[in-house]
Amino acid sequence: AYTVLPFENSIMRCVMSGDEVLGLLRFALDRSGEGGFPQLAGIEIRVENGALVSATVGGAPLDPRRDYVVATNNYLFHGGDGYTHFARARSCEDTGVAVRDAFVEAARAAGTLRPGDVPAGGR
Repeated sequence: AYTVLPFENSIMRCVMSGDEVLGLLRFALDRSGEGGFPQLAGIEIRVENGALVSATVGGAPLDPRRDYVVATNNYLFHGGDGYTHFARARSCEDTGVAVRDAFVEAARAAGTLRPGDVPAGGR
């Protein structure tokens, strides 16, 4: 696990408006090819020519006026790789769960994965 995730990051949880989430996604897409692109889960995005075309959560369009619970690691949360968008987030908390530990727990629960186990559209 240390080889795959060598940093001591913890999982942060906070609340952001849909508009803030869209801004965060656009920032990430603008950095394409520069590193620091976040891993996404629970949201599906469509990109054309490097620009965000749509974002859906649970099959519904992301609503700019609605609040969403967002999780990230503490490095990005505190502005690492230029991610300053989390400064506007609300109700933020460090869960105390190490990203590495969450990864190991999820891998153990999943068991052995083979290339065909990942559904189309997955990462």
